[in-house]
Amino acid sequence: MPRLALAWLAICALVASPVFAQDYSVPHGDWSGQAQIKGTYDGKADSAAHSVDMLTLMIEPKGKVTGRSTGSGCEILGLATPSHTATVLSLDITLSKCSHSRLNRRFSGTFALYPAQKHSQIQLYAHQMGMFKTPAIYSINATLRR
Repeated sequence: MPRLALAWLAICALVASPVFAQDYSVPHGDWSGQAQIKGTYDGKADSAAHSVDMLTLMIEPKGKVTGRSTGSGCEILGLATPSHTATVLSLDITLSKCSHSRLNRRFSGTFALYPAQKHSQIQLYAHQMGMFKTPAIYSINATLRR
């Protein structure tokens, strides 16, 4: 077999290896898991917004965050920035195209990495308060894995 073909096979094996695909020491890369989305609107539970869906996130090394929540149809776009420790990122994301229109809003919170436990957790919140606005609070909580 030519050297180039052997080198290509070695690279493919490395990229496909479970160790590379499941690196929990860095936050960048693909993450997925069940997420609970819920909220209150005008002081009452917003039952139409409550769901438990598969959530996927991709965090790029330069900070761009993209993703999707399958059941609610929400698309995710935002930014991850360094936080107080190397294992925590601050997230500032916007949900769009959600089947429940009140979820189409900006969320902020944290992405916490737990390398020893081989998972990460996100906690995101959106608050709407102010004069002439109906009070609303929404949250997204999830444990994600590679």
